[in-house]
Amino acid sequence: MNTQLQVPSKTDFLIIGAGVSGLYAAWRLLRQDKKRNITIIERLNRTGGRLDSDLVSIPDPYDPQSVLVKEEEGGMRFEHNMESLMALFNALRLCDDAVYFPMTTNRLAFRGHSFTAAESAEANNAIWGELYDLEPAEQNQSPGEILNVVYNRILKANGVATAPSAPTPEFWQRFRLDFKWEGVPLNQWQLGGLLRAMGYSEECITMITETSGFR
Repeated sequence: MNTQLQVPSKTDFLIIGAGVSGLYAAWRLLRQDKKRNITIIERLNRTGGRLDSDLVSIPDPYDPQSVLVKEEEGGMRFEHNMESLMALFNALRLCDDAVYFPMTTNRLAFRGHSFTAAESAEANNAIWGELYDLEPAEQNQSPGEILNVVYNRILKANGVATAPSAPTPEFWQRFRLDFKWEGVPLNQWQLGGLLRAMGYSEECITMITETSGFR
């Protein structure tokens, strides 16, 4: 691989970004034809994009020596049932050992309170009604459970009685473009506006948008 700084005037394929998707695209193109001339342009001085391995020095209050911790940043979890990803790992001769972490230990911090996902489910999800001024019908449900109710309400309004157990990409495309609420296609709704039209309180909308990261 040539790491020249000057971009060539001609190339068979120009890929912007040396993140995982860019590197994977280049790898697939070269697998088809090793003679292809591929140029990848990357602003950073490394590959990987949002994925990065780093060494972080953490002070030890009981030891003058700092602890050097290897940290993986930006990666999502992967599982053995992701067949395409596992096949890629094998083709690249990478380790394919999946380390499973209990999602219940994920830590949340909202409105001055910090708690784990497991703690948030205690007492029938009571904490959400304590942190947010929810209506009675909105209480004792996690934000995810409320979104699941929203999802099923939309399905029923569009003639789907039962949510598919394994929705396909084609289903999600139809859901986004063809399904409607109050006559408006879903891809034209903003999340807060949709929840408001469905009758949810402002505090509930705030809770869902803050916990989901979507607006």
